[in-house]
Amino acid sequence: MLGYYVKTEFERDVHRFDVVWWGSERDFRGERHPAAVFEVQRGGSLVEALARLKHALDRWNIYGLYLVVTEEEDVERARRLVEPHLKGSFHELQGRLRIWTAKRVREIRDALAEYRDEVRELSTLRD
Repeated sequence: MLGYYVKTEFERDVHRFDVVWWGSERDFRGERHPAAVFEVQRGGSLVEALARLKHALDRWNIYGLYLVVTEEEDVERARRLVEPHLKGSFHELQGRLRIWTAKRVREIRDALAEYRDEVRELSTLRD
């Protein structure tokens, strides 16, 4: 809908990323840097999810780093869970990592779907 080329369960080096967005399929095929990397935290290891995002930062030096937390409905509570890690081993992620709840992702998806035609029209302006 937004015009990104999306890969799920994308593997690179020894890491598997939940969702990766490139500006276009051409960027993906040309092995350019992705625009965004999403890790979905579903009760597994928070440290492992942060390590994958840190690897994405080290490899591609991108600002689009997202941790989607499924077990928390309150984004502030989710931030409080992640914050101690950002002051320690994963301090490089500070200022770049965005923490969203699954509820927020659904709300954004629904809003984009509601205005699908308008979003599509606006996204083609860059072509």
